[in-house]
Amino acid sequence: MYTKDNKLLKIAKELLQKVLDDYPDNNLEKSSVYKTFGDIFLLEKNLEKAIEYYRKAIDFEKVYPNVKTNSDIIYSELIIKNKLTNEYLNVEKILEEKISGLLFPIDKYKVFSMLAILNYYNSNIQTAKGYALLANENAQAETSGLRYHKHLGIVSERDDFFDRIINKL
Repeated sequence: MYTKDNKLLKIAKELLQKVLDDYPDNNLEKSSVYKTFGDIFLLEKNLEKAIEYYRKAIDFEKVYPNVKTNSDIIYSELIIKNKLTNEYLNVEKILEEKISGLLFPIDKYKVFSMLAILNYYNSNIQTAKGYALLANENAQAETSGLRYHKHLGIVSERDDFFDRIINKL
């Protein structure tokens, strides 16, 4: 997939579809397949299809909560960065549900940034400021909090889109 070669992306999509078709009861990998489809469509600049497949992964993970990808974060980021305001309420719900399970500073930075943006959009300025503060704290974290993998999941590069908005708060 990461070759970004169109011929190989086509083959990857065919193989992913084969997994879905030949193993319809394989609930262990279905969410990852949907997420990978989303990744491929995103590489192909097909935003509508990418969002569709990330949404499928999110919906699947609601039914099978032990199977997780980061589709919810990618989906939310696409919605917010493309200003698809009709989905903001849904994204806010997804992100608020995700907070308690966040482990890595990078995920916390992204989720809190997006929640700050959503609350700012909804004129909840105080709540937006609180989330912006949490986003900045996590962006500056120097360790992950994990004993043996102290630098796993730390923010190595901040997101300009997020920072432009949260730094105004």
